[in-house]
Amino acid sequence: MKLHKPEQQEDSASAILRAIGELNKKMDNQTELLKSIEKCIENNTSAIEVNKKATLELQSTVDLLKNENAAIKASCEDHSRYKRRWILRVIELPEKDDENIRESIIGILT
Repeated sequence: MKLHKPEQQEDSASAILRAIGELNKKMDNQTELLKSIEKCIENNTSAIEVNKKATLELQSTVDLLKNENAAIKASCEDHSRYKRRWILRVIELPEKDDENIRESIIGILT
């Protein structure tokens, strides 16, 4: 076994301590980096929750508007159908102001 000189042992010990110090600094940097990443993840999580709530509210609004749109379409179709029912032209029957077309046609047909 080879014995080391005391100077070499001190140099080795100081080199080891210096290496340990550098590793501690690196670990501290990594810890800070992980903390910043964790903070970003928390911010993203809260933003996701807010967006999820907003999306649900918008979805319910869209569903309501779809139902209203369907009701308005049906109403428009009913009105259009009703208007088309009594658009009737009888040849050689003069038009009069304030006449009731229904009664005139029913009178002609009966």
